[in-house]
Amino acid sequence: MDRYELGAVIGAGGMGEVLAARDLTLDRPVAIKFLRPHLGPDQELRARFDSEAKAAAQLSHPNIVGVFDSGEDDGVPFIVMERLPGRTLADRIAEGPLSEAEARRIELEILSALEASHEKGILHRDLKPGNVMLTDKGIAKVADFGIAKATEGMDLTTTGMTLGTPAYLAPERVAGDPGGPASDVYSAGVVLYEMLTGNKPFDADTPLAMVRAIQEEEPEPVARARPGVDPTLALIVERAMAKDPRRRYATADAMRRALEAWVPRSEMESTGSIVGSETSGLRIGKKGRSRSGGRLAGAFILALAIAWPAYVLISIERAVPERAEASPAAPVQEPPRVPVDPAFDLALVQLETAIVETGTAAELQEAAQKIRSAAEVGDRLAVSEQLAFLRNQIQSLRQQGRIPEESAGRLLAAVFGVDLELGKVIPASPAPPPPPEPEEIQPGL
Repeated sequence: MDRYELGAVIGAGGMGEVLAARDLTLDRPVAIKFLRPHLGPDQELRARFDSEAKAAAQLSHPNIVGVFDSGEDDGVPFIVMERLPGRTLADRIAEGPLSEAEARRIELEILSALEASHEKGILHRDLKPGNVMLTDKGIAKVADFGIAKATEGMDLTTTGMTLGTPAYLAPERVAGDPGGPASDVYSAGVVLYEMLTGNKPFDADTPLAMVRAIQEEEPEPVARARPGVDPTLALIVERAMAKDPRRRYATADAMRRALEAWVPRSEMESTGSIVGSETSGLRIGKKGRSRSGGRLAGAFILALAIAWPAYVLISIERAVPERAEASPAAPVQEPPRVPVDPAFDLALVQLETAIVETGTAAELQEAAQKIRSAAEVGDRLAVSEQLAFLRNQIQSLRQQGRIPEESAGRLLAAVFGVDLELGKVIPASPAPPPPPEPEEIQPGL
């Protein structure tokens, strides 16, 4: 420790405390995390602390707090980390909810850090605002891999013992499962929820009550906790926080790309206008387009959606392999889930948002849910069938006067957007090998 000059305690956690320090060799400020002395004899906790150093040392990313060194001092393990002059995201949230644009920017940086971590086979498993540092320029850096677990390494979690801060743990984690990348995605969703609303999704007096709430209760919807929030952004949060891991974004990268595809209203107002609703994430045209121009664009989309069904259906049929008949003797099994392309997912979120905001019939909402379920098991034919149903229903409702032309145009445009992304729902099947050429038959002698 002769290399480091120790200062005041600047942080503490369950396993250790962090001191401000200076690297005398390189003449730079650092932070040094020491394992609490009374925990030294606990070989399991010591192994977790060593795991933190090894895991964090593998990661070099602009949104991850860097680890410079590690070692022991009088038998007490320590880790030397980057010291940041800013504050934590928890400090920022304590001042009040963030704007949609600021929350999106920070969340994208958090997801980028998780993506880099997951690519190395490392789960964070304790993501929360207190573990996200904000530099003096506002850049987010994820810290504290103290309970990170290398997915290829030894499981350091004892049976029945869950590590992490309960309020941010996924339901499968509080049930004792070590979790996977989707568990970190859930925690990222909770962080985004808290940034937007200023509150945690669940509140309980005891850890046991918190566990029960996470497993059994539904959080207050983002749209109710923060009236006026963009419905598409709210749906992204709710998708990330789904209790069933199969209903979440499968990876941090998938959620990041979905969030990148959504554009905050503040950015739209400075770059262009949108069709159908102020909450749509589709940019077309330039700011200041006339109202009549907007009506013409809506009419064009309506005409496009009505006049081109044959083209859409043909393109779907080309992309959709015929479903094989199931064997009567085969046991009934749940189809395996497949990753849904983020662009398709966002198009579907736009459709779900349009259905909710236009207050259209319940059967449209049911069809949208069937599209999502079919996409998640890679059933393109079922997706195309529900899209055709939606088109027919929307046109029928429009002809009956049950929905105005503007709403019909918006809904058909959203259906058309899902159609365009349909080819990305599941990877294209490889082309079958060409049949063998027939052997040349020699004429008999």
